[in-house]
Order: sequence, then C-alpha cells, then structure tokens
Amino acid sequence: MEVLLRPELGLDAADVLIFGLFLTRHSTFVRVTGRPQGCRDPKDDMFLETARVGEAQMLVTFDNDLLAFDLVERLLAEGVRVLSIGDFVRELREARIVVDDAVVCKADAAE
Repeated sequence: MEVLLRPELGLDAADVLIFGLFLTRHSTFVRVTGRPQGCRDPKDDMFLETARVGEAQMLVTFDNDLLAFDLVERLLAEGVRVLSIGDFVRELREARIVVDDAVVCKADAAE
C-alpha cells in the first residue's frame, strides 16, 4: 500500500484503501522461487510467479509491463485475469463488495 500511495502514481487514496482492505480479507501467502516467468521486466516476474503458485484468479496491477496485451492473454489462458487497479475496484463496486467507500463483509451483506 505504501507504493500505491506514492503521489507520482496518482491513484485515489480511497481506492488504494479499498484494495488493501480487500487484500487483507482474501489473501493467501505463498512461497516463490524466483524462477523467470516471462515478463518483459524481470523484476516483475515475482508477481507472475506469486499468481501462478498461489493459483490466483486475478492479478491486479498498475504496472504496464504486467498489463501488456500478450502477457494478459497468456495469463488468461492459464485462468488468471489481469486487471488494472481501477478496473478491479470497479468490479468490486459492481459486485457490491464495495459500497460507497466501504468494503462489505459477507455477514454485513446478509443483514
């Protein structure tokens, strides 16, 4: 979240908070080996490996190297959707997981 809140990224602080809250509720920790994953920026391979090892359904990023069309298509074929942070937050709002600027727990939604 520290990186996402850097002013030069221009991300909305409320979206970053929503993203962080969602992550803390739905994350699983995995071990990665550091093996190359085929990203055009090798520094981003750790994110691809994390998604693959963790059997993630989505990879959410603002990094253009990870949003590259060929990589997005390759990951989609593996069952991993790649979304920008804005698109991810928009999907959370459409699914009513986020209402206004609050993350809704399943227990809260049932009331």
